[in-house]
Amino acid sequence: MAKNKMKLHEQMCFPVYTASRLITQLYAPLLKELNLTYPQFLVMMVLWEHGSMKVSDIESLLVLDSGTLSPLLKKLEASGFIERKKVNKDQREVLITVTQKGLRLERKTTEVPKKLSNYLDMRREQSIEYREKTKKFVHVLLKAADDFKKAVNEPKKYKRK
Repeated sequence: MAKNKMKLHEQMCFPVYTASRLITQLYAPLLKELNLTYPQFLVMMVLWEHGSMKVSDIESLLVLDSGTLSPLLKKLEASGFIERKKVNKDQREVLITVTQKGLRLERKTTEVPKKLSNYLDMRREQSIEYREKTKKFVHVLLKAADDFKKAVNEPKKYKRK
């Protein structure tokens, strides 16, 4: 047996992956009542916060690619929560707008985070601390992903520090 085997409990990726899965599982029954999946809920929250947005801006905010976002938007449109319109100046750009039905949905979802937090055994301060540390970690990961992309696309030009 090799002495330098990787151990799951020593990897940073596993607890992050597990936390993400568990959060999605916790939200699922609360959102099912509203005919939403967790990723659809995220899209709607972005639109409720920012108003009408181009698809590319939603992709950037949610760190999603078009192959992931497009089916979400189609389902939200089929449910009547959003409308998609081509932007006149550039037919490739699509503007996403929340419908009246989507705005009514917002009012129904306001209790979802509150219901979920009732099941979490932590103080509000602790929740804020975890969120802020996670945001910093995401920033580190985004930078690493950008650096990695550059290294793969331009291996001779790009050297990791």
